[in-house]
Amino acid sequence: LDIDAIIKVAKDNNIDAIHPGYGFLSENAKFAQACEDNGIIFIGPKVSVLKALGDKITAKEVAVTNNIPVIQSSNKDLVTVEIALDEAKRIGYPVMLKAASGGGGRGMRVIRTEDELIKGFPEARRESLNAFGDDTVFLEKFVENPKHIEIQIVADMHSNIVHLYEKVIEFAPSLGLPQETLDNLYKYAINICKAVNYNNIGTVEFLVDDDGSIYFIEVNPRVQVEHTVTEMITNIDLIKTQIFIAGGYKLSDKQIKIENQEAVKITGYALQCRITTEDPANDFKPDYGVVTTY
Repeated sequence: LDIDAIIKVAKDNNIDAIHPGYGFLSENAKFAQACEDNGIIFIGPKVSVLKALGDKITAKEVAVTNNIPVIQSSNKDLVTVEIALDEAKRIGYPVMLKAASGGGGRGMRVIRTEDELIKGFPEARRESLNAFGDDTVFLEKFVENPKHIEIQIVADMHSNIVHLYEKVIEFAPSLGLPQETLDNLYKYAINICKAVNYNNIGTVEFLVDDDGSIYFIEVNPRVQVEHTVTEMITNIDLIKTQIFIAGGYKLSDKQIKIENQEAVKITGYALQCRITTEDPANDFKPDYGVVTTY
């Protein structure tokens, strides 16, 4: 996470591009700006895109402006627990408390009562500050029993954009969603990316309620750990595609070979399973050591 050290290593070794992986720097506009300032290509979205979509609050503002449905959320800065309590009362319990700069579930918790919010508010802020260097949190309505659907987006630097269909956590494509719902998900995902002149790859995340209602959550402006399920069903190498896009190629060029939306075909289903170093006896906290059993 040491931006200056990474830039120094790159300059000392004549590196012309950096792929940030899927860690926290992959969504960090300061890191992308540091790369740009030092003549290094950041293999990911432009700084302006990261600023517009890397923060969940600003991303929701972009969605609302472009008529994409969102979950009702707090519209005041939650700098005190008293403000948080007022906003939760307005939205209606249960609510979800989230870190604005968050990811991976850190700083996130379901709140069903005022007492839970009084206890959870300072905890979430501390957790967010430790993980992301930013203690900004917000509230949104908690949707019971939703389907979490993610749309994979690929966009070049020439205003060409396609979707590579959907994922459900680590499974692709989804099962059981009506075609009309899927078509709306694809449309909303492309529209929000067009609104910010998105480039490179990313994932637009939605919740779909039991009644088919769609709610935009956020955009992951980076490659995801589970990107491989999309690669398996579309036969498109997303990391290679990222690198060619960063090099200025069009989606239709022979290096990428995505002529248009109709050219993207799905074959079969894919499920990703991961072995993680976590301690099940300690609330699945990150752990280290030798993997002995799985």
